[in-house]
Amino acid sequence: LIDMCEEHDTSILFGCRDGACGACMVRVIDGADHLSPMLDDERDFLETMAAEPNERLACQCKVYGDVTLEVSE
Repeated sequence: LIDMCEEHDTSILFGCRDGACGACMVRVIDGADHLSPMLDDERDFLETMAAEPNERLACQCKVYGDVTLEVSE
């Protein structure tokens, strides 16, 4: 997902690019089944951030199809 965002004009910010800062938290609007499964480290981090169930760290996602995302506030 990082590569796709860098190729296009997006408002997703990437900080550490390692799933440790939360700068790239996004809300998955559609196509969650086209994203890579959430690994334990990402799940643990999102729990500490009190993230919603449909939020992911963009830097940890691999995209396998159409996905609609929104930058989390």
